[in-house]
Amino acid sequence: MTDIHPDLIRQWAQPLFDQAGGQAPWPGTQEWADLPDNHPDKHAAVVYAALMWAVTQAQRAEVLEHLEQATVKQTAEVMSAMWRARHALTVPYAELRRRRAVVPTTRTIDPDAVRRWVATGHSEPPAQENAA
Repeated sequence: MTDIHPDLIRQWAQPLFDQAGGQAPWPGTQEWADLPDNHPDKHAAVVYAALMWAVTQAQRAEVLEHLEQATVKQTAEVMSAMWRARHALTVPYAELRRRRAVVPTTRTIDPDAVRRWVATGHSEPPAQENAA
Protein backbone atom coordinates (compact mmCIF):
# COMPACT_ATOMS: atom_id res chain seq x y z
CA MET A 1 0.00 0.00 0.00
CA THR A 2 1.28 3.46 -0.84
CA ASP A 3 2.01 5.75 2.08
CA ILE A 4 -0.75 8.31 2.54
CA HIS A 5 0.28 11.75 3.78
CA PRO A 6 -2.78 13.69 5.00
CA ASP A 7 -0.65 16.82 5.42
CA LEU A 8 -0.13 16.97 1.66
CA ILE A 9 -3.90 16.87 1.12
CA ARG A 10 -4.48 19.46 3.86
CA GLN A 11 -1.85 21.75 2.32
CA TRP A 12 -3.43 21.44 -1.16
CA ALA A 13 -6.98 21.88 0.15
CA GLN A 14 -6.34 24.80 2.53
CA PRO A 15 -7.18 27.50 -0.07
CA LEU A 16 -10.48 25.67 -0.77
CA PHE A 17 -11.25 25.53 2.96
CA ASP A 18 -10.40 29.23 3.31
CA GLN A 19 -12.76 30.06 0.42
CA ALA A 20 -15.61 28.08 2.01
CA GLY A 21 -17.98 29.95 4.28
CA GLY A 22 -17.08 28.08 7.47
CA GLN A 23 -18.84 24.93 8.67
CA ALA A 24 -19.62 22.91 5.55
CA PRO A 25 -22.36 20.24 5.79
CA TRP A 26 -21.35 16.58 5.62
CA PRO A 27 -21.43 15.16 2.08
CA GLY A 28 -24.54 13.12 1.42
CA THR A 29 -26.76 15.03 3.84
CA GLN A 30 -29.83 16.89 2.59
CA GLU A 31 -28.25 20.19 3.60
CA TRP A 32 -25.24 19.39 1.39
CA ALA A 33 -27.46 18.29 -1.52
CA ASP A 34 -29.43 21.56 -1.31
CA LEU A 35 -26.28 23.62 -1.97
CA PRO A 36 -25.65 24.59 -5.61
CA ASP A 37 -23.06 22.41 -7.35
CA ASN A 38 -20.63 25.30 -7.71
CA HIS A 39 -20.88 26.37 -4.03
CA PRO A 40 -17.46 26.41 -2.26
CA ASP A 41 -18.93 24.75 0.86
CA LYS A 42 -20.11 21.78 -1.23
CA HIS A 43 -16.63 21.27 -2.70
CA ALA A 44 -14.96 21.86 0.67
CA ALA A 45 -17.21 19.23 2.30
CA VAL A 46 -16.20 16.56 -0.22
CA VAL A 47 -12.50 17.43 0.04
CA TYR A 48 -12.77 17.43 3.85
CA ALA A 49 -14.36 13.95 3.75
CA ALA A 50 -11.48 12.77 1.54
CA LEU A 51 -9.02 14.29 4.01
CA MET A 52 -10.67 12.47 6.91
CA TRP A 53 -10.47 9.20 4.93
CA ALA A 54 -6.74 9.83 4.35
CA VAL A 55 -6.18 10.56 8.04
CA THR A 56 -7.99 7.33 8.95
CA GLN A 57 -5.92 5.31 6.48
CA ALA A 58 -2.69 6.84 7.73
CA GLN A 59 -3.66 6.08 11.34
CA ARG A 60 -4.64 2.54 10.36
CA ALA A 61 -1.27 2.00 8.68
CA GLU A 62 0.49 3.32 11.77
CA VAL A 63 -1.47 1.00 14.04
CA LEU A 64 -0.76 -1.98 11.78
CA GLU A 65 2.95 -1.12 11.80
CA HIS A 66 2.95 -0.99 15.61
CA LEU A 67 1.10 -4.31 15.78
CA GLU A 68 3.59 -5.90 13.39
CA GLN A 69 6.52 -4.61 15.44
CA ALA A 70 4.88 -5.85 18.63
CA THR A 71 4.27 -9.26 17.04
CA VAL A 72 7.89 -9.52 15.92
CA LYS A 73 9.10 -8.50 19.38
CA GLN A 74 6.70 -10.89 21.11
CA THR A 75 7.73 -13.74 18.80
CA ALA A 76 11.39 -13.08 19.57
CA GLU A 77 10.65 -13.08 23.30
CA VAL A 78 8.73 -16.36 23.07
CA MET A 79 11.46 -18.00 21.00
CA SER A 80 14.09 -16.77 23.45
CA ALA A 81 12.11 -18.13 26.40
CA MET A 82 11.70 -21.48 24.62
CA TRP A 83 15.45 -21.62 23.92
CA ARG A 84 16.28 -20.79 27.57
CA ALA A 85 13.81 -23.42 28.81
CA ARG A 86 15.23 -26.04 26.46
CA HIS A 87 18.82 -25.34 27.40
CA ALA A 88 18.06 -25.03 31.11
CA LEU A 89 17.26 -28.75 31.08
CA THR A 90 20.57 -29.78 29.53
CA VAL A 91 23.58 -30.70 31.61
CA PRO A 92 26.54 -28.32 31.46
CA TYR A 93 29.70 -29.64 29.81
CA ALA A 94 31.67 -29.57 33.10
CA GLU A 95 29.02 -31.79 34.70
CA LEU A 96 29.20 -34.24 31.79
CA ARG A 97 32.97 -34.45 32.16
CA ARG A 98 32.60 -35.06 35.92
CA ARG A 99 30.05 -37.81 35.34
CA ARG A 100 32.19 -39.49 32.71
CA ALA A 101 35.19 -39.50 35.05
CA VAL A 102 33.31 -41.54 37.65
CA VAL A 103 33.70 -45.23 36.97
CA PRO A 104 30.29 -46.86 37.30
CA THR A 105 30.02 -49.73 39.72
CA THR A 106 29.67 -53.05 37.99
CA ARG A 107 26.78 -55.25 38.80
CA THR A 108 27.49 -58.54 40.42
CA ILE A 109 26.03 -61.35 38.38
CA ASP A 110 24.63 -64.26 40.33
CA PRO A 111 25.63 -67.43 38.48
CA ASP A 112 22.69 -69.33 39.99
CA ALA A 113 20.28 -66.70 38.63
CA VAL A 114 21.86 -67.08 35.18
CA ARG A 115 21.41 -70.87 35.32
CA ARG A 116 17.77 -70.45 36.38
CA TRP A 117 17.16 -67.98 33.56
CA VAL A 118 18.67 -70.31 30.97
CA ALA A 119 16.69 -73.27 32.28
CA THR A 120 13.33 -71.61 32.94
CA GLY A 121 13.29 -68.20 31.23
CA HIS A 122 13.26 -66.26 34.50
CA SER A 123 15.85 -65.64 37.16
CA GLU A 124 13.69 -65.58 40.28
CA PRO A 125 14.55 -68.20 42.86
CA PRO A 126 11.96 -70.91 43.33
CA ALA A 127 9.29 -70.23 45.93
CA GLN A 128 9.88 -71.89 49.26
CA GLU A 129 7.14 -74.31 50.23
CA ASN A 130 6.17 -74.17 53.85
CA ALA A 131 6.11 -77.54 55.48
CA ALA A 132 3.07 -77.95 57.64
